[in-house]
Amino acid sequence: MKIGNRSIGQNEPLLIIAEIGINYGGHVGVAKNMVNLIAS
Repeated sequence: MKIGNRSIGQNEPLLIIAEIGINYGGHVGVAKNMVNLIAS
């Protein structure tokens, strides 16, 4: 299976997908900060 150009499977490196949902309270700055924290 592939997501974009990334192979997903038993012999592939772990892939973590973070989901923010509505936890950012509708504030774009908070959402961007959460994405940056998740990415680091």
